Amino acid sequence: MNRTDTNFNTQTGNGPAAKTQDPVNQAREFGREVKGQATELAKSASDAVKAQTASLTESAKDVASEAGEKIRTTLQEQKTAGADYVGNVANIIRRTAYEFDADIPQAGHYIRKAASQIDNVAEAMRNRDMSEIVGNVQQFARKQPTAFFGAAVLVGFAAVRFLKSGSGASNVSSQAASNMGGQRARM
Repeated sequence: MNRTDTNFNTQTGNGPAAKTQDPVNQAREFGREVKGQATELAKSASDAVKAQTASLTESAKDVASEAGEKIRTTLQEQKTAGADYVGNVANIIRRTAYEFDADIPQAGHYIRKAASQIDNVAEAMRNRDMSEIVGNVQQFARKQPTAFFGAAVLVGFAAVRFLKSGSGASNVSSQAASNMGGQRARM
């Protein structure tokens, strides 16, 4: 083989130099392919993670929205029940005021005024936001601590008075029922 043959073989890729370059080129090509595939895989994985994150975020928003709605519904129900309870307390205080009319008419008048204010609170509870109501009560307590304390004492006094009169009425009715049962037994 002469020199021209060797050069020809090197240029055509059949010689020894072509064989050493061929694996290097193959390795480079393989590296480029692997890099391209890794880039595509990373991009698709990134896209999949973004899609899952978006889906999870949306699901979390839905759950939070549902929970918030349930909390709002429950608070509204509790607010209505609280307003009804406060309205009932106002009625109890009003009934108690009538008991004072015979002995201390002026006290009965003030107790009725307090009952009217408590009715206003019940109405406000029905129609206003709870945070606004709490803020108003706190503001009133800060500005008029004596009146706030007095109202609390009156409410407590009226509640005790009502409970005493309610238990006395039930004792009377149970005694009357037992007396009626005893009279029927004698007949």
